Amino acid sequence: MMGHDASRAANASAILPSAPRMLAPTAPPTGFSFKVASPLGGFLKVEASPHLGGWTVLGTYRSSEVFLDTSSRDNSRFYRVRPFHAP
Repeated sequence: MMGHDASRAANASAILPSAPRMLAPTAPPTGFSFKVASPLGGFLKVEASPHLGGWTVLGTYRSSEVFLDTSSRDNSRFYRVRPFHAP
């Protein structure tokens, strides 16, 4: 109902959004690795950028899969994990 606080309604249900996360980062000899995670599950997009300007999609992974970037061994990279929304 418009103008009412959903937390006070007896039958209201709310989904609390939560940002995807990178867990347990490691630097094995072959590159950089981390586990992608989201409390909501689904698919997550891993992106990388050398300078935080232009982002390149490295792949789409299921929540709780391990991501490994073998090309990052000699390069500085920034990573971000975002929800994947299929068209």
